Amino acid sequence: MATYLPVNSASENGICILGSESYPADGDKLEINFQSEYYIAVMQLEKHSFLVAGVYSDDQNYQLARFGKTCPPINETSKFTRFFKMYLSENPASMKREGLLLNGSFRYSAHTISKEMYQRLVEFMPEFKYKKEAGCYYLNGSEQSYQYKTFHPIESCNAQSSLGFEEQEIIEEAKTLTNSNSCRTTASRIVEMVTNGNVKISRNHRIPLPCYDSFARGKPEQFLYVMPEPASLFLTADSFVLQAIYQRMDVLRTRTGGVDKFKALKKLYADIAKVPAEDQQQILSVLTQFKKEQKEVLTRRRNQFDWVHRSTNTAILIDYLLATMRLKRAM
Repeated sequence: MATYLPVNSASENGICILGSESYPADGDKLEINFQSEYYIAVMQLEKHSFLVAGVYSDDQNYQLARFGKTCPPINETSKFTRFFKMYLSENPASMKREGLLLNGSFRYSAHTISKEMYQRLVEFMPEFKYKKEAGCYYLNGSEQSYQYKTFHPIESCNAQSSLGFEEQEIIEEAKTLTNSNSCRTTASRIVEMVTNGNVKISRNHRIPLPCYDSFARGKPEQFLYVMPEPASLFLTADSFVLQAIYQRMDVLRTRTGGVDKFKALKKLYADIAKVPAEDQQQILSVLTQFKKEQKEVLTRRRNQFDWVHRSTNTAILIDYLLATMRLKRAM
């Protein structure tokens, strides 16, 4: 279990309505007593996209940081003027913190990050221009203890010379909002920066994010699909096998009823990533054992009324990888 101090929030039409007491106070602590992993995500509520980072396990999900780019309301009675300002002109913008307890239905794309990547994120976020006080949870001396720290609003922010070119560019872009530089653009660019370019999420706000779920006080109704680190980061592993599994997980996270297959493949992905690419016998053994142990999951069809006895795409993939590894060993 984990405890937020304080926790006071309400929601209206899926949007967190937060009073001043609803944000954690400076110094508030969060203790997490379960084995967790870090993740970072771009989430979308209607037309607004924002950045979320937190820790999760199969049945727990806690947001540690949440920020979004916004601009002042466009108060125009003329439809033409309003359309022009919204889609064809440049509007002043700033970053803001958003409620840490997700309530409502969201589209999202979530990805695994390391502790070091999370630290890079929270060290970077104070550099932005904020209209009001902001903050997030920082590591508090251990893997499972966090402390909320606030940073005060910066009305005129100039990119610091100590920051790299990419960081400076993101900070400058966050000062304006246009049709081609939207809240999605800034959130996606921060994810790319934190993951060293290994995770790319569409910057186009017209393209829906791949996953969809309803959240209540931060917890998803179904399952939080968090993609593992890309295959390119596992330098000694078999990139062909890992990439094939990764691509299948990427498809499964968009499908209803794909939770069990996604979980099983994610565990297989982690097991394969530990095996050196040249140890083909061990890779073959891991795949063989996986097929045996996960037979019921692999053969389960999403449509229970489909009476045609066909193999599922996930089962076909495992058979293909087994055949490929056997062929490699025979060569």
